Amino acid sequence: MPIWRSRPVTEEPEIVLVRWAIYRIKDDELHFVGVRADESSGRVSSAIVRFDVARRVGVTRSGRVYSLTGRQGTDATARYVWDAWCQINGVTTSADVTSDVLREDAARR
Repeated sequence: MPIWRSRPVTEEPEIVLVRWAIYRIKDDELHFVGVRADESSGRVSSAIVRFDVARRVGVTRSGRVYSLTGRQGTDATARYVWDAWCQINGVTTSADVTSDVLREDAARR
């Protein structure tokens, strides 16, 4: 399965992910990982800078807006792209923290 660079934010300011998760890497940096609803291709976001858990909408360091739809949980396509992204970026440890992020938000309400 090929891996390619994302189009610029100016061309794709918003992306909808299905079969999604939130992964943590070094320094508590969080990333959206999932499958694009429009292309059925895997996707990894840049670092999340804001996330409205109730609306399931987040903004990343690049300025792109991600909307998460459906139930949480990745599939083989998303995991393949995440693993490749980690290898390319020298990430050796990561964790799926989706449930933790959602639970923390629920506790604050």
